[in-house]
Amino acid sequence: MTSIGDRVVELCNFGFGSIETVSRWFRRSKVETISTGELQALLAERDSPVVLIDVRSRSEQAVSKIPGAVTLQEYESGDDSYLNQSVVVYCTMGGRSYLYARKLVTAGIDAKNYRDGILGSELLI
Repeated sequence: MTSIGDRVVELCNFGFGSIETVSRWFRRSKVETISTGELQALLAERDSPVVLIDVRSRSEQAVSKIPGAVTLQEYESGDDSYLNQSVVVYCTMGGRSYLYARKLVTAGIDAKNYRDGILGSELLI
């Protein structure tokens, strides 16, 4: 029997897959997703700078945060130290992070969506 949580994830995957398909029809760049294993490997590379952005609310961040991540507000502060870095965006389940990654990719920034979100991040620690 499939759980309600699994159904919600399936529905989200379908919804964001549909958005991505429509975006591709309009010749927009694809938003890449990154798995926990791929993120681990990317963070382990010393010569490949990456900024990890947490787009969740401050109250959510007060409960948990991936070590080394910056908040959306910190990223958008205009700090030049984030220039020329690959961007990985995360939230709880990948929805808000997809939308923000879509915004960044449209602006020409190399951004990926960490689809596993904070729930998958326990595998990073």
